[in-house]
Amino acid sequence: MLIKRFENITQYDLTSYFEKMSKFFKNDYYSIVAYYSGDIEKLDNDIIAKYDELITEAHKIDAIVNNFAYLLDNIDFWELVDTLSDFYIKLQTISKLPKYLRSSRTDFNFKSGYAHSYNLSNESLEQVSKNIKQDTDWDNDWTKIALNNKLLEIDYTVNNNPNITIYQEKFVKDFVTSVFDIMVGERIYGRDIDKSFLFENDDIKVLNYKETVFQTVNILSSLLKGHIPEYPELGIPSGLYTGSNIGSFIYASISLDMQKIFLTDDLFVNFTIKQINHEEDKIFIKFEVETKLKMLIEAQSIL
Repeated sequence: MLIKRFENITQYDLTSYFEKMSKFFKNDYYSIVAYYSGDIEKLDNDIIAKYDELITEAHKIDAIVNNFAYLLDNIDFWELVDTLSDFYIKLQTISKLPKYLRSSRTDFNFKSGYAHSYNLSNESLEQVSKNIKQDTDWDNDWTKIALNNKLLEIDYTVNNNPNITIYQEKFVKDFVTSVFDIMVGERIYGRDIDKSFLFENDDIKVLNYKETVFQTVNILSSLLKGHIPEYPELGIPSGLYTGSNIGSFIYASISLDMQKIFLTDDLFVNFTIKQINHEEDKIFIKFEVETKLKMLIEAQSIL
């Protein structure tokens, strides 16, 4: 048997390793996925210990394979080594699950999330917990809001309307799906290549998080129908308004088209056109749009 031959050559208990891997991915792996997805609040220490042990063993096996490569010299061993390499990659992939699942939890022990300012506006903390945070146990969880904000009962009467900080341990499901990263802070904006394809430090220039947001807004606000072959109806009709007798129905059409565009990117909320001016053969549109991280962007598009 190939595994026994490997064990005889290397003096490593590969059978035990395979058994542990099988049990881990049949059972414990799904608990880790549930944790990063926010479906469970905490991982058992036993699961973390098993994962750490398997990672350590995978490192050890990798070194063993390199040391005994001259004896593992036929195609059967090559296939076994390839399987071991796949296991190693699967274990390493677990450390990247926060990105794949767009989680705000960055590892097994650290918890982070989305904090934003909120005005009570004649609401009770119970209502905020139920309607805004959507806590399942809102009639008890409201106390966490009070504790996090160090509020006394007198501080949050309906007449005071104080500003508080709402902290959600994880983002709501599918909070932002247009970005492939950990959902913590400005990382929800992602990072894009500069659309001008400039070179910087001997490489293509990559924008920072906020620069990426402004570039995205610029691209979306100037999108014309036909620019995206897969979605030919998405965008503003090219040339439809040029030379036209601009009326209220045209303004409404522009507003509707641009709202549809920004709805395609779930990073943005509350798109509003503030002003439309028609000068000669151009239309100037001033608008504002907000990100889910509460950054308000004011911009202008020219058609």
